[in-house]
Amino acid sequence: MRTIEAVLPYYLWRYMKPSIISGTADESVFDLRIDPPEDYVSMFEGVGADYFSIANSALKNILSRRKVSRSGRIVSLDLKEIDQTINYPQPLVGFREYGRPHFGMHYLTGEEHLVLEVQTMLEVMCPQHPYTEKYEVLPAIT
Repeated sequence: MRTIEAVLPYYLWRYMKPSIISGTADESVFDLRIDPPEDYVSMFEGVGADYFSIANSALKNILSRRKVSRSGRIVSLDLKEIDQTINYPQPLVGFREYGRPHFGMHYLTGEEHLVLEVQTMLEVMCPQHPYTEKYEVLPAIT
């Protein structure tokens, strides 16, 4: 597995549950699931001519794999920015394709404090986009 490379899309997207948005969940949007256990954090790509068409495509890909709440959000990960910040000077996350449009983000360290640091940085860096009842992506919440 490589960190960031040319074959990866520029953006990947992850669903964010309402309980994480409200702070009632004691977890991060970038946590590995315990039950069933995960080796990677699932993400999805989208395709389109501009940022919002890509976002809407990614949301459709997410919807094809799981149920989402209308009060959830999708989180946008800019892979070049991640490579320049989180993976510098030491690679801490890597991405792998699991059958397009599905990708996985792997933590490249087993050190808890570094994983927590990566999660915190991602939560700050990654825009959160709400969507309409018709599942059309809206501008990020700042």
